[in-house]
Amino acid sequence: MFLFRLAFCFWVVGWGTIAFAASPSESTRVHISGQVVDQEAKPVANITVRSIAYADVDQTVTDAEGKFTVRVDEKWLSQLGIVADDVAGNRMGLFTTRYDKPLSVDDTIIITLESCTELPVEVVDSAGQPSAGTIVGGMIAIYPLTTTVTNPEGQATLRWPESRLPHTLYALKPNAGFDYRMVTTTRDKTHRADWLKTPPVQFQLSKAETIRIRLLDRDEKPIVGAKVSPWLFNKPGEPDSFNLSFTPLLFTERTDQEGIATFRGIPDWATRFLTFWPSSEELVHQRIEFKLDKYPDRLQTVHLEYLVPVSGHLRTQQGEPLEGIVVHARGAGSSSLDNQQQQATTDHDGKFQLMLAPDYLYSLAVSSEKWGSPLLEGLFIQPGKSIENLVLSARPATHITGRLSVGADASPLPDKQILLQRVAHNSSAFPKESRSGPFHDRFYGSPTHTLHTRTDDQGRYEFFVGPGKYKLIGPSQVERQEFEVFAQPKMQLDLHAPRKESGPFSGSVVTGNPPRPVPHAMIYGIYRAALSVGDLKLQSDENGRFQDTRQLHRMVLYAKSEDGQSAGMLEIGPDAADATIAIEPVSSAEGRLIDHQTRVPLARREITWGRKIPIGNDDAPWRTAWGGRTTTNENGEFKITGLVVGETYQINLQLSESSSRTIAEIERSSAKSTNLGDLPDNLPRGNR
Repeated sequence: MFLFRLAFCFWVVGWGTIAFAASPSESTRVHISGQVVDQEAKPVANITVRSIAYADVDQTVTDAEGKFTVRVDEKWLSQLGIVADDVAGNRMGLFTTRYDKPLSVDDTIIITLESCTELPVEVVDSAGQPSAGTIVGGMIAIYPLTTTVTNPEGQATLRWPESRLPHTLYALKPNAGFDYRMVTTTRDKTHRADWLKTPPVQFQLSKAETIRIRLLDRDEKPIVGAKVSPWLFNKPGEPDSFNLSFTPLLFTERTDQEGIATFRGIPDWATRFLTFWPSSEELVHQRIEFKLDKYPDRLQTVHLEYLVPVSGHLRTQQGEPLEGIVVHARGAGSSSLDNQQQQATTDHDGKFQLMLAPDYLYSLAVSSEKWGSPLLEGLFIQPGKSIENLVLSARPATHITGRLSVGADASPLPDKQILLQRVAHNSSAFPKESRSGPFHDRFYGSPTHTLHTRTDDQGRYEFFVGPGKYKLIGPSQVERQEFEVFAQPKMQLDLHAPRKESGPFSGSVVTGNPPRPVPHAMIYGIYRAALSVGDLKLQSDENGRFQDTRQLHRMVLYAKSEDGQSAGMLEIGPDAADATIAIEPVSSAEGRLIDHQTRVPLARREITWGRKIPIGNDDAPWRTAWGGRTTTNENGEFKITGLVVGETYQINLQLSESSSRTIAEIERSSAKSTNLGDLPDNLPRGNR
C-alpha cells in the first residue's frame, strides 16, 4: 500500500510553471468493472483492488457482491493490470491485459483469489547497513503488481499469487539507491534463480549517482515542467535489463525553472550509458543518450522541438464530412530509429488536428469498419510551421478476410498475430524542389502504417482498409503476401504455415574420437530467419545432453566447453529435432594493425571479430557472433582467440559504437596459432 500512496502523491504534485498534465484528465478516464471471487467462484467483499495502467493508478474496495469499479485512462487500456489483495486471508488475484487485445469498457473482469507465495527479503544500503523504508517489488508481466516496504531492520515479506511468479524483483529507496534481480528471462533459458530457494533474498542498494538532463527549446529557453524518464538499467551480472518504461512512477522527474530534470538515485553501475525519454503533450518524444565519458559533470543539455499542429478535413467522395473516424499519421526520419506515430479523431465537421514532430516525412490514412482512404503522402513537417486545410478522401472500406492454417491437414492456427502493412514512399519519390529547409538534400525513410489483429478459434482474421498496396504478414513460418486494394468490397487471402512455430529440440555436445560427452557446455543458436524472435541459449547436463524447445527455422549452433578452450559450430534445418555438436580445441591468431597509406602501426584501436551469419538466405543481411573484442597495443599488435577450426571469421576495426570496417576474413584449419602479419586499416575493395 505504501508504494501506491507514494507513487500517486509523486504523480499528482505540480512541478513547473508550464501546464503539463500531472494526472489523467477525468474526461479521458473510463470505468472498468469487475468482480472478485474465491476458488469456488463465490463473491468476496471488502477486498482491496488496485489498478495500474502505465502511470495511471486507482484503488477501491469490493462491495458486498465482490464487485468493483476502477477508473483508467482510456489510452492505457492495453497496458492495464489489476491486483485484488486479501491481506487478512493471505490471498491475491491478478488480471493483466495483452497489448494486442486491449480491454473494452464493456468487458467485465473476473479476478479469482488464490493462496499467496511469501518471500522474505532483506535490503542493505551501499555500505551494507539495513535499509529501512525501502520499496521492494515484483514485476509480473509488465506490471509492478506486488510491493512491500522494509521495516527498520531492512526486512520485509513480498507476496504474490502462487500461479504468477514475478520475472523480476527490485528494491528502491528514492534518491538513495536501487537494485534488481532477474528471476526468469526469455533471453537466457539457462538462467536459474537458485537464490529463491534459500530465503531471505538479499538486495544491496547501489551507490546513488546524480544525473541531470537540461531541456532547452530552439531559442535556448528552458523547457519547464516536462517529464523525463530513464529507459533501461543494465546491472553487471544480471542476464537482462530492468525496463523502467513499465515503472514510470519510480524514476520519472520533471524539469525545474532552469529546464533541468535531476535524477538523484541512479545506480552507479548504470551511469556509463543511459537512454532517457522526455514526455509531454507539447514536445517531441526524442531519444536522449547519456554517456558518462562525454558528460563527466553528469549534466547533458538537449534541444527539443515543439510539436507542430497539422489539421484538415475527412470527407467522403461526395464531399460529406465524417465524424468519429480516427486519422492515423506515420512519420519516418533520416534513420530507422524513433519513427513517429500519432492519431486524432474527427469532429462533427470531419475536422481533425494532429500534433506532429518536425523533421519527419509523414503520410496520413484512415481505416474503420466502414471507411478507408488512400494514403495522403509527402508531408514534410518543419519546426514551427503548421499545416492546415488538408483533405483526406474516404470511401467504403474493403473487407479483407482470411484463414491461417498449418501443416498437411491445414489445421487452423488460433490466437496468432496477423499484421497488415501499408508502406508509403520515401523522400526520393518527391522532387527536391517540392521540399524546403532541412528536407532539401536529406533522405527520409518510408512511413509505414501497420494494422494488427489475432486469429479466432478457427484461425480466421479480418481487416477493413482503403485503397493501396499492402503486405500481409503472419507468423514467421508463413510466406508474406503482397497485394493491392482498389475498390473491391471484399477480398479473401488465406495464409498457410508448413510447420508450427516451435517444437521440441534435444541433442548432445561431444568431443574427441571416439566421441565423449561434454558436461556443462554452453550452447547458443541464431536463427537464419528475419521474423524469428530472440536467440537460443542452453546448457548441457552432466551427460552432455540438452533439451528444450526451439523455433523451427534454419539455425546455426555454437557450443563451447565450460572452460572455453574447445568449441564447435553446426548448422541445422528447420525440421531437425536433434543435433550433435562436436567441439575441439580452439585456435588463435595475431596481427598488427597499420595505416593503409603510411604503413604506421595504429595503437589503441578497437578490434572485433566474429562468425558472419546471414539472417535469411546467403545474400541476406547478416550479423557477426561468437567472437570478441580487443584493443591494439602501442605497437598496433593484437590477438584474437576462441576461433573454431574450419569456420570463417570476419575481423573488423571499430569506427564508433555503431559502425565498423572489415579489415580481414580468416579461416583456421588447425588449432595452432597463426600470425596474420600487417593488416591495413581498410580491406581492398575487391576482397570485400
